Amino acid sequence: MMADNMMKIIFIIGLAFRNFFEKSLQNMVGLRILALILLVSSTSSCILNMTPPIIDRDSNYPVVMKKQEKFLDLKFLSGRWKMNQQMIDSIRGFLASYKADSSSVLFIMIPSPTVSSNAIQQAVGSIHSIIISYGIPFRFISNRLYDADYGLDIDTIRLSYFAMRPYVRQCGLWPRDMLSDDSFNGHWANYGCSFHHNWAVQAENPLDLFSPREMTYPDSDNRMKVIENNQIQKP
Repeated sequence: MMADNMMKIIFIIGLAFRNFFEKSLQNMVGLRILALILLVSSTSSCILNMTPPIIDRDSNYPVVMKKQEKFLDLKFLSGRWKMNQQMIDSIRGFLASYKADSSSVLFIMIPSPTVSSNAIQQAVGSIHSIIISYGIPFRFISNRLYDADYGLDIDTIRLSYFAMRPYVRQCGLWPRDMLSDDSFNGHWANYGCSFHHNWAVQAENPLDLFSPREMTYPDSDNRMKVIENNQIQKP
């Protein structure tokens, strides 16, 4: 009888210890799950609030093509229509740029009214002759009138055309204080601007910035001549 009671007591004590350990284990698992949930929620909120970083300068300051007007102003005094050699050289230099930059229409902007209508018409005829002698077809020339100040003693004839040039947006923009705002993980706002501006200005052919040229065959004869010249020039 005494032994049976002792066994019952031991059984009850063991059952109590088992329940205690099971509850403790459940509480530990619950605490771990709760801690994991809190950690995930905190990191996810940081990810949602983080500004995506700028990858490189191409995405920060992209080079794009933009239409740009190029012009040459020719000044004529009242009653004078004959162009001097300096004007002729300026026109030829402008036409050289036109043939290299554009295949669009070449505009001749004629003032109206003018100080001397007859003199301006003769000057326009001389400009036409220079343009055609430079190899530009007559169909590419377009005469346009613009409103001029009749009170001036100088008439201005403008040669104008439009060309495509690489363009980069304005530099020097600082919308964010990087010293006080450490949540942004990326480049500064002005990153890449000066580099792309210099790059766009130095490009002789703007299309080279956007697409490659056709590959040419190697000129072995010319290469050997260059190598021989370099060897001869060595001390």
